[in-house]
Amino acid sequence: MFWFKLAQNLFGLVGAYLAFIGWKAVLDVVSLPKNSKRAFTEDRWGSLRISRFFRKLFEAGSTKKVLGANLAAAVILTSAFKTPIAALEKDKTFVENQAEEVVVLPEPEEVVTTETTYRWPVGGYISQGYHWYHPAVDLAGNDNQIIYPLASGKVVSVEYLRWSYGRNIIIDHGDGLLSRYAHLSYIKVEAGQEVDKNTTLGYVGSTGFSTGPHLHLEVIEDGQNINPLAVLPKQT
Repeated sequence: MFWFKLAQNLFGLVGAYLAFIGWKAVLDVVSLPKNSKRAFTEDRWGSLRISRFFRKLFEAGSTKKVLGANLAAAVILTSAFKTPIAALEKDKTFVENQAEEVVVLPEPEEVVTTETTYRWPVGGYISQGYHWYHPAVDLAGNDNQIIYPLASGKVVSVEYLRWSYGRNIIIDHGDGLLSRYAHLSYIKVEAGQEVDKNTTLGYVGSTGFSTGPHLHLEVIEDGQNINPLAVLPKQT
């Protein structure tokens, strides 16, 4: 009789546990749409909640090592199917250029004296350079700092995107040259507005698909993205 009651109690506990798991699974399925919508909703800082997940993922040391190794391997393998010697030389130049691009930027107040040249839009450092898979430079270490135009021009686009570039601005500098400033926390100009190198465009933020506060800077010449370092003043 004792063993019969013990077995009965054990079966009862197992049944209750299985029922708990079943109800939890049902509740998870029911709440999935709500949780998914919440992940793609902006928080009070204007950044998507899902960005925090990717931010922690991409900032992890092991992740950086894996991504770096995979991207390097992809470049080498892709080039190897073309001309092996030329591909290796290209990869060597790519690595050397990246080493040269790790520079500390000047403070925003350091404006180039001549109006015919360009200026750095914000202080900080280059956290990511110009690549075939990233046709821009990312300037970090400058959260909430003022962003200035590269040169005088006209604002041709002001966008407020929940994804991709986030809050971003495009300026036409004439002669087929455009510049884009992305992931801003706040924008202070309007489309059609004329600006000069001392006009405040907005502030560095982390809106859109961003792994942290930084300025995503693109330079477009005749419809094609070029390396912004080709027009920005050299650092001494």
